[in-house]
Amino acid sequence: MAQKVWLVASQKGGVSKSVIAYALAENLAIPGTRVVLCDTDYPQFSTLTLAELRVQHGGDKLPFTVVPCKDTGEVGRKSKGFNHVVIDGAPHASQDTFHYANHADVVILPTRTAILDLTPNLELARSLEARGIPRDRMVFVLTQSPSKSETATARTILQYEGWAVLEQDLHFATSYSTAGDRGRTISEVRHPGLKYKAGRLLEQLLRR
Repeated sequence: MAQKVWLVASQKGGVSKSVIAYALAENLAIPGTRVVLCDTDYPQFSTLTLAELRVQHGGDKLPFTVVPCKDTGEVGRKSKGFNHVVIDGAPHASQDTFHYANHADVVILPTRTAILDLTPNLELARSLEARGIPRDRMVFVLTQSPSKSETATARTILQYEGWAVLEQDLHFATSYSTAGDRGRTISEVRHPGLKYKAGRLLEQLLRR
């Protein structure tokens, strides 16, 4: 099985980037598949914190490996031998972002729906394309939307420029935050409806 690389990147923090990377790694980790989540969100290392919270709250062992990576060299070394590599990018674009995107099979761009979040993340996508990253490798995920109308408006803006956007969004819900506080993924929430939506979002990502 050839190695597949997934980059979760954003130009702004607080857009559920680490939450999506964490849940994606868990859903990729089917039996017989080795998955590593490279946390490059230095110095926060948010997904490492989620993994630690899981242990503190007595959660099941994660079916994937989480490692801190301060630079591209560490990502390269620590991802050897894994079938899937999920890279949790920094909350801003850098030269490393373009390096990871160049090696990624899928670039996931989470963004909130407000213009102040949407605009810089659109600029990131345009910059990646300008540097030779094919548009069909990139997909936007709309997150933390307060309403269906704002989700629809943001989707229209992105699709008008021809960008791929996941059909399922990740709207704001305290249950997702509560799950994270216990080191759980968004697909492990107790609320059936929210669990279904998170699962649907991840299924759509896995088809990329």
